[in-house]
Amino acid sequence: MGIGVRKAAWGLLALVAGCADFTAQDSSDSGVPLPDAQASDGAPETGGNPPKDAAAMLDVAEVTADVSVPDFKDASAGDGNAPLEAGPSGDAGDAGKGPGCGSGLTSCSAGCVDLQNDSANCGACGKTCSTASSCSSGVCDAELVIKVTAPVDVYADDTTLWWNRQNSIERCTRTNCTSGATLWPYAGYTSVQSRFAYVLPAGQSAGTFFFGASYGGADYMSKCKTTSCVPTNVGPVPTSISADESDAFFASGNSIYRLPFAGTSSIKFLDLSFAPSNLAVSSAALWWTSAQNGGVYASARSSATATQVVSSSLASGATAFHVTGSDLFFADNAGGNARILSCPLSVAACTPTVVATNEKLVGSILVSAGYLYWTTWGSSEFASGTIRACKLSSCVPFNVALGLAFPTAMSTGSFMHLYFAARGISPSGGGGGIYRVVKPQ
Repeated sequence: MGIGVRKAAWGLLALVAGCADFTAQDSSDSGVPLPDAQASDGAPETGGNPPKDAAAMLDVAEVTADVSVPDFKDASAGDGNAPLEAGPSGDAGDAGKGPGCGSGLTSCSAGCVDLQNDSANCGACGKTCSTASSCSSGVCDAELVIKVTAPVDVYADDTTLWWNRQNSIERCTRTNCTSGATLWPYAGYTSVQSRFAYVLPAGQSAGTFFFGASYGGADYMSKCKTTSCVPTNVGPVPTSISADESDAFFASGNSIYRLPFAGTSSIKFLDLSFAPSNLAVSSAALWWTSAQNGGVYASARSSATATQVVSSSLASGATAFHVTGSDLFFADNAGGNARILSCPLSVAACTPTVVATNEKLVGSILVSAGYLYWTTWGSSEFASGTIRACKLSSCVPFNVALGLAFPTAMSTGSFMHLYFAARGISPSGGGGGIYRVVKPQ
């Protein structure tokens, strides 16, 4: 099973959280014929956020995190996100506008259809939306799983959805999320301070959370099991977290700390001249960026020696890290015209490969089953965010979901859906919740 990596710290606002009952059955249980589920690629993943963040890793589910929200009203710079004529599945290229089809219609196996609004042929012949979703502009609408006020992260494993927001970590059954079961707050604990990391070791049924918490007027790094959440103080308050089955790494001030997965106290791993953010861990190395200096830094897990692998001149707005088995993917949001970049997993100087460009500001990145996904914020005042994707083998970006209310983290696994958190628009929080959309086939 894959281990997902996550990150980003939020300046969390005091928000009133509310959950509305909503039944969202996984279409795999609905009796409706479905396309084959995508298999997880087993690669660790990360998400990112400028300027502060906390990375999080997840096993079993592939996860991506988002970014801390900067003080702006519209993050829609750049002119990317143009919809393509064909969606990611089916084959619109082979479905010609036959002699019997009128203007705007395409010949598919079911006859002449409008790929812009046919839920059985949405954007391409054979691309089917889930039963609770419709087709708009050639893209399946995102399906609301549960209404949540200002969620930050989301993690999906085979059985459970987990998410956090100010003061609470919550969960529900993935295939029947009628209400969120609150794990927090416990007596005396006032808030969950930042993004959390969640690790579910292979072959185990209980995962572990790593997160920032407040207790008795003090802030600190904490951890607890999902089965019996008794938080433990294991270090100074984190601003970014990334974890796997061996260690949890977290940033605090100008230092990076290391906590053995089963340990009860952390040790200082590195002292730096700047505050690190967007931590992401691979099997051999740790990666981070600097909000002050830009660029990308790395250290071998065995040596604790910092190396700048991507200069600030090549990526001054690096964020949204995501690690696979062979590559580091990240976004560069400098100048408001975002790019998706990649480097090999080597603690050595890298000139990044440009994977996608001319995008709106990117909040998170995820890689799964041969596809690269990323969120774009859009405006914080109206629902204009998107989820975009492309095939890793040849990146031609297309839209996966449109009209989203500030989407943040993403997560998926061996099931057919991509889950994501939408923070909601300001000041009402409208559109906030946990959503899902069928992945490209």
